[in-house]
Amino acid sequence: MSSLPFDRPFGCGDVERFGFAYLDGEFEPSECSAIEAHLHECPSCRAQIEREAAFRTMIRLHARGGPGAPVALRRRITAGLDGVEREMSKQRLSEVVGRGWPPVAVGLAAAASLALVFNHVTLQGTAPWVVADAVRLHNRALPLEVTGDLSRLMPLFQRHLSFAVRPPVFPAAGVALVGGRLSHLGARDAAYLEYGAGPGRRISLFIVSDPERDLRIRGAQVRRIADREILLTTVQGYNVAVWRRNEIVYSMVSDLARSETLALLNAAQPR
Repeated sequence: MSSLPFDRPFGCGDVERFGFAYLDGEFEPSECSAIEAHLHECPSCRAQIEREAAFRTMIRLHARGGPGAPVALRRRITAGLDGVEREMSKQRLSEVVGRGWPPVAVGLAAAASLALVFNHVTLQGTAPWVVADAVRLHNRALPLEVTGDLSRLMPLFQRHLSFAVRPPVFPAAGVALVGGRLSHLGARDAAYLEYGAGPGRRISLFIVSDPERDLRIRGAQVRRIADREILLTTVQGYNVAVWRRNEIVYSMVSDLARSETLALLNAAQPR
């Protein structure tokens, strides 16, 4: 479970950083109480969380029976959200309603979010989940669940993920594993590993299972390193490298120069 990394009260500036983790049910009950106390007093933050929750709800409903979404997309979204939905519905719904969140507000927010759902689906063609979500989560820098080496981190992935996580080994000097957490890209559960690459430089590596095999990123450059085809693109100033090993997809986000990224991947060894 995540922990709020401060002793001060939860404030408006924390909603953007911790809102998704709260909706994912990743905080302890005492931490949820602190968050909800602020939401109860702040209409603006409460509206933001309601919009995010409604967006997820609308995606789930649209995936299960709404028109327009491809069958494969509906299945991926449903698979990724069902676990969160079951846990949240049992643990959090009664508490949220009990704190004065009118159900009609959630319904209206969900209706208003319908356009966002179609926009999100449309963007998949030009900003695939493997890039857009990776950059967004890298930029948010959510708290790590486990810090230290892989011997401490791998049991977390083994307990909670349905696929084997085999991160590459980066022997380059100055690149060291900091820790990791459970995460997601699109509707896929993901392993997240954070590496330090010198003062103020951070590398995010997301590992997901994607059996569909058709991985295309519009505008990406293609480089071949050993037996791997690396797709390289830049989003919001970050360099993103994406590659596949059988059914496992790796997405690496950093502010390293493209030449540094390629040198690092060239030196990396499979685990």
